[in-house]
Amino acid sequence: MVTILRMRNVIITVIVSSLVLTAGCGEYLGGSSNNDIEESTPAQTATSEQPSTEISPTKQATDTKTEPPTEVVTDSDGDGLTDSREQELNTDPNDNDTDSDQLNDSEEVEVYGTNPTESDTDGDGLTDGEEVKIYSTDPLRADSDEDRLNDSTEIEEYGTSPTNNDTDSDNLTDGREALELDTSPLSADTDRDNLSDSAEVKRLETSPTNIDSDNDGIADGPEINKKDLYPGADPMKKDVFVAVDYVEKVDAQKREEIKEKFAEAPVENPDGSTGITLHIYWDDTLTCKDAVERTSGVGPIDYSCVTTGDTSDLEGWETNPDVVFGDTHTGYYSTRIVSDIEGSTQEGASIAGFASEGDTAFVEANTQNLGAVFTHELGHQLGIGDVPGHGSSVSYNQYSSVMNYNSPSGTIRFATDSGPNAKSDWEYINESISSNGRPAETVVAEDSR
Repeated sequence: MVTILRMRNVIITVIVSSLVLTAGCGEYLGGSSNNDIEESTPAQTATSEQPSTEISPTKQATDTKTEPPTEVVTDSDGDGLTDSREQELNTDPNDNDTDSDQLNDSEEVEVYGTNPTESDTDGDGLTDGEEVKIYSTDPLRADSDEDRLNDSTEIEEYGTSPTNNDTDSDNLTDGREALELDTSPLSADTDRDNLSDSAEVKRLETSPTNIDSDNDGIADGPEINKKDLYPGADPMKKDVFVAVDYVEKVDAQKREEIKEKFAEAPVENPDGSTGITLHIYWDDTLTCKDAVERTSGVGPIDYSCVTTGDTSDLEGWETNPDVVFGDTHTGYYSTRIVSDIEGSTQEGASIAGFASEGDTAFVEANTQNLGAVFTHELGHQLGIGDVPGHGSSVSYNQYSSVMNYNSPSGTIRFATDSGPNAKSDWEYINESISSNGRPAETVVAEDSR
């Protein structure tokens, strides 16, 4: 009985010892064969066969990657450029328009390509903002339309378009007109002669700044475009037109001689030639009529048969509705060859003709040497007035002119030298024909209607 109890105590002791070893030596048991232990405890199964999916806070912090801190983007002036970018550009991060040109810094950099620190990028005198917002010019080019005038010069000095190189559309660029030709880039016809500047410069070679290039009293436009009124006219060579109402014509040979003297005149023309072209237009044939009482002066005037040498009534005659003169044209000199002129000179000689500068000339048809008298009176119309030789005080050798009363019968010539202290006949004529009371402006106004 005692032996049995001892054996039971031993077995219990062994079992208890095994349990103690099992609880304290898990690693060792984990390496034992299955023959030693038939079944694992729940703790052993969780530890050795099914790892837990839960991660402790410490391990989680260790396994997560560390991200760098997010950069803060700052645009202090709200112009679309970051402060760091403005530092690169040398612009003011606290002013959205650093150069005060009415374009913000971002627009200048990203849209227009202009300098945000320079208000006038192209240096043309206009701010970048003015070019973009007001004038639609190129802020990167000083001469937007490439006409050789910079943008501000066109706007402020000439009033031309900085975006159109030919503001007046005359086929001459604004720059050429302003810098070379001295014409107006705002007017296609600078001198108002009814010829465009382009036509005068490129085709006609007349002056685009002088209404009357040859200074003969007839504007360039009518000389070119009014060939019915001015046949044979040349705007680059002086012309004199004479309309004659007559009871008798000057002999054809004498007419040609008169024209030849004008053609040989020592008068310079714009085309490099010399001389004046004389055009004689035989207008109306005069017929006799009853005498007409004048409103002033003494004695009657019969238009075709009898008139008077009193020149004070010339204007009255021309406005008197009872006296029917022949047609006249703007730009023409008017001559009347009548059958007789009453009166005599201070020396007692019969008056063969009379005229004064710019007025109608009267010539007596029955006079001897009609061609010479016609030329003499034309000389008065063309500006030769009280010159040496009048009154028979100077010899013909001293003053060789048809204007000299001592000239030989039938003389047809004007003096090229009137002495050391006087102008020559041709100098008087040249000065007179440029105006003669009928300025070229009047010719244009009347003949272009």
